[in-house]
Amino acid sequence: MWSSPLQARDVPKYEPIDPEELKSRLGTTPLEHDSTERHSGMVYFCREENWGAPCFVYYPELDYACSELGPELKSHVGSVFVEPGVICRMATLNGQSRCAPTKIFAWPETQSGWSDLFQQQVPGGEGQLGYETTHFTCTKCTNCVRDAE
Repeated sequence: MWSSPLQARDVPKYEPIDPEELKSRLGTTPLEHDSTERHSGMVYFCREENWGAPCFVYYPELDYACSELGPELKSHVGSVFVEPGVICRMATLNGQSRCAPTKIFAWPETQSGWSDLFQQQVPGGEGQLGYETTHFTCTKCTNCVRDAE
């Protein structure tokens, strides 16, 4: 289910975002901060750790499609953050040119994002997550809730 053929892997729509604007969104929901500019399904990537520029907001298909990262980020992702209501996986291509997921990220577990992807090992594999990530997959999350506390 998390693996899709190569022809399904287009770069989704994405645009630059100021790292300071991105940092202001960490740990908040759209209802709590800037509801007019944010919505479920937005995924943020920065090239450098600790939200270092350049940063981009992606608008992927939410149907498990394997989405390719743009050339600014491919194999060099330092930070990641996702809006509530979406569950995603960082991925790379395997030997059969299929999307091979490496690590899951979803709200609320990563509600403050991950800012250290060059320090994280690929689960069950070799290498750092930030250098191995070339693609990602996302879908709507039906059970992603924020702690009431």
